[in-house]
Amino acid sequence: MAAALEHYWLTNQPHFDRIFSSTVAPLEQIRKYFEHVRKRQIERRSTAGCVLGCPYASIGCEIGQQVPVVGEKIRELMSRYCAYFERAIRAANETGAIQVADPKAKARELFALLEGTLTQARIHDDPSLLDGMADRAAAIVKMPSGAGA
Repeated sequence: MAAALEHYWLTNQPHFDRIFSSTVAPLEQIRKYFEHVRKRQIERRSTAGCVLGCPYASIGCEIGQQVPVVGEKIRELMSRYCAYFERAIRAANETGAIQVADPKAKARELFALLEGTLTQARIHDDPSLLDGMADRAAAIVKMPSGAGA
């Protein structure tokens, strides 16, 4: 199963590389990624008949603890997502577009938004819960760390 998860990642990686290209402004990369996720979930719902959410979260929750090699692969793949976010945040910092003291922590906040929203959309089978996700991501990136605490 770990090999299948890696294969799934590799089939999707070109989309991530295109969205997170250095030719795209860093904050726009983040916005485009969240818009891409929303669009794909809607497309997949039309073919699968329901909101599917994130396969890594679904599999990770179901068997990640029972099958350690699968759990390790899921954590590795989720870290890869965060790395895309972190690079975009660091690049935005460098351009002066934002001031984020801890880009790694901010990337994890974005990933939490992504996974939480996808999970809610899956549970409710309601893709409208994904509406505005890109705007929420933009607000998180611009929010000072600890502002919500």
